[in-house]
Amino acid sequence: MSMRIIAGVGKGRKLFSPPSITRPTSDRAREGLFSSLISTFNNLEGLHFLDLFAGSGAVGVEALSRGAALVEAVENNPISSKVCEENFALIANLDGVGKYKVHTKSVFEFLNHTASEPYEIIYIDPPYEVANSEIEKILKKIFIKLVSFLFMVGALSSSAIAVDKLHFVVPGGAGGGWDGCARGTGEALVKSGLLESASFENMSGGGGGKALSWMIKTMPENTVMVQSTPIVLRSISRHSGYVSDSAASGVLSYKDVTPIAGIIGDYGALAVAADSPFKTFQDVVDAYKANPKSVKMAGGSTRGSMDHLIGALAFQSAGANPNDVVYIPYDGGGAALAGLLSGEGQILSTGFSEALAAGDQVRILGITANERSADAPSVPTLKEQGYDAYFVNWRGFFGPPNMNAADRYEIAKMLGDMQSTPEWEVVRKRNAYVNIYNPGFDFMGFLEKQTEEMTDLMKQLGVI
Repeated sequence: MSMRIIAGVGKGRKLFSPPSITRPTSDRAREGLFSSLISTFNNLEGLHFLDLFAGSGAVGVEALSRGAALVEAVENNPISSKVCEENFALIANLDGVGKYKVHTKSVFEFLNHTASEPYEIIYIDPPYEVANSEIEKILKKIFIKLVSFLFMVGALSSSAIAVDKLHFVVPGGAGGGWDGCARGTGEALVKSGLLESASFENMSGGGGGKALSWMIKTMPENTVMVQSTPIVLRSISRHSGYVSDSAASGVLSYKDVTPIAGIIGDYGALAVAADSPFKTFQDVVDAYKANPKSVKMAGGSTRGSMDHLIGALAFQSAGANPNDVVYIPYDGGGAALAGLLSGEGQILSTGFSEALAAGDQVRILGITANERSADAPSVPTLKEQGYDAYFVNWRGFFGPPNMNAADRYEIAKMLGDMQSTPEWEVVRKRNAYVNIYNPGFDFMGFLEKQTEEMTDLMKQLGVI
């Protein structure tokens, strides 16, 4: 695995990797991690940073490169510890670099006999085989002995705090993609025994902004909010109406809440009413070219958001100007479907799972996948019809700002464990979901990368 220092005085330097006895934190994960740290501390200058289960030392080296005054790395494996030393040595002699110390000993030995400093930041990323009981001991020792002000992060394989109930907030109306994902996830968690109980609340308004604002202002416990690509699009397209005091951009986005994990991908779909004269997407394109105003596209989100972009991408691939397509925004997928069936819209832009849930009320003309879905093999792709329109919309879960770290990782782990259960497979198959488990700081890194990619796409489509 090739790694490099992301930023700071050592930016760009290639890091050494130990043999396959560890799982080094990827560049993208570290980028997301330190983005979160910088948003909290502004910078790392003068801070004391402790890296437990350090592995290659990549996280600690990154902290040192970015201005930490002291970095201590604890790694029990002598081979990994040596690599750790070599990585720190890459920047040790650069101007302005603080001090570092590598401890070749177990975390417990370090915490019990060696540690003496208070630390502002403790990063803990234990191997998967470390048991819950061991993590609990580590956390107790940290909180009791070492912390002056703790910002604890890490991709914990397990957590000391059990979460037995969850309240799912859905930022749209009933029957939409968010609603289906939240309720399907809750169903699988409870039926598989991973969760005792699940409750649900639809909180539509402001293109998802109402729910975001509520999460920020209320700071609820045992509550997660389902979201998807639109939470990235919000900050790009400068939605307004529900603005948090903490949002520097004046726009709510994923940076205002706590990313927990992405869990699925859902292709976009274009559908018409079952009795529609349109049999193929080409029929829709022909009607549009004859009279652009005759084809109205319904979607369950605002202009510039996900449903609009999926439709715009399809029409652009057919040689049409996506800005000339009449788009009717509805408050949720259920309302958009009703608009299609009433004749207010002639074509529906939605998620594949939502289109499948509509059953025989609609005819799906095409999906934005490269190949037909094994779960719905009769549904054609737009690509096989000659339209280069590929897009997959992720869905995942977020907690309130400053969410308890242990709860965050317990929920993330629970969602990951869920995906290997037969109960989840029932939910996944009926919605034709693609499993995409992306927890913690990997998720944050993904969101930042998607922000860049979606900005380019929206510019190409003329949305911004």
